[in-house]
Amino acid sequence: MAHSSTPKEKAHWEDEESDALLDYLITQRDKMAGTNFKEITFNEAAKKLVGLKKSGPVKTGAHCKTRWTGMKSTYNAIEKYRSRSGCHWDNDHGAGIHGGSAEAMWKEFIAIKSNASMKRFKNSGWRFLNKMQQLLPSGS
Repeated sequence: MAHSSTPKEKAHWEDEESDALLDYLITQRDKMAGTNFKEITFNEAAKKLVGLKKSGPVKTGAHCKTRWTGMKSTYNAIEKYRSRSGCHWDNDHGAGIHGGSAEAMWKEFIAIKSNASMKRFKNSGWRFLNKMQQLLPSGS
């Protein structure tokens, strides 16, 4: 049985597994407490992922909760960037950094430790953004 204490072995997440996790959480959105779910929801989510595993350990509720927390962090970083005056974002090209002034603003933004996770979105979007917006439509 999947349980949600602390994951003992680090999980490797395939995009298909992350999509399935988000799809399940979307169906459970009415059970959200603020921007989070209860342990039982993550345990049930883990059961939905069993057939999708390609590598690493079988996902547990704790793995699902850790993945959700990381995805919320990424979502919040994107939302923070999108809300900055003069900053561009689209989900195909991410920040779409082209040209000297955009590059300078970008470097200043990602130099802040809490924004470092945005580096990978300089010119590419995030495939999970639309699903995260369904779960956290006004940010978190």
